[in-house]
Amino acid sequence: MLEGYVIGRSLLEAANIEQQRIDADSQHRFLVLSERGIILSPYLRVIRLAAEMVARFGAELGMSPSARSAQSVDEALAEPGKDWSRLDALLAKAANYR
Repeated sequence: MLEGYVIGRSLLEAANIEQQRIDADSQHRFLVLSERGIILSPYLRVIRLAAEMVARFGAELGMSPSARSAQSVDEALAEPGKDWSRLDALLAKAANYR
């Protein structure tokens, strides 16, 4: 599911960038000239579908408050007293890597 969310975000960003390029060169936003005349930009459909993907996968991953309230954590999986220092060191190293 995470992969679907990431793909949706990538498509959304790419389509938005391409639409901005079209709009910068045109007097009429969201319209393009085709062999049939002036039509709505095909990127608008990609933007809509990608936004739907992001919303759907985001909800499944608990990225909205209502979706988070439906998520649960199994406390039995937690290991009290577990040493997390190696993970903390790795996270600190990754944060400083930027």
